[in-house]
Amino acid sequence: MKLTRTRAAILAAAMATGVGGAMAAPAQAAPTAETTQTAPAAQDRADRRSYYGSIAFNPLTLAVGYSNDASSMYWAQRGGMNRCQRYSKAWQCRTVVSVRNGCASLAIKYDSKGRPVRYATAYGRYKDSTISLARKRAGKYGMSNVRTRAYLCTTRYY
Repeated sequence: MKLTRTRAAILAAAMATGVGGAMAAPAQAAPTAETTQTAPAAQDRADRRSYYGSIAFNPLTLAVGYSNDASSMYWAQRGGMNRCQRYSKAWQCRTVVSVRNGCASLAIKYDSKGRPVRYATAYGRYKDSTISLARKRAGKYGMSNVRTRAYLCTTRYY
């Protein structure tokens, strides 16, 4: 009798504190395919997917090609090069900036006769600051005649 009262006291105390809630909870049916959900860890990995972008540029013809939201850096650079090569000679295009989950920009400074003098790139998290930084770098000694040639922003998940 003493043993029965002790077990009852332990069970009552556990239910009051919530420790033994699993014992007192009603039995649940086994999960089916309709009721199962993706595990939180797997869902977080899917949400944190990386997106890549790249800008390729030909300084002689000013042709630009870019690739956005590629699955890897390789495919982003290759896509940018392929698009640049459509408009200019293949050996003159080069990848000038690549980015993962962010923005990239290319700016060109022109002289007073409209000829390109210098180009600069930038990458960052936000479009406006990236464009501003590329323009600032291209117009190193003055911001006159600096134009943004290309920019891109990937789909971002942090």
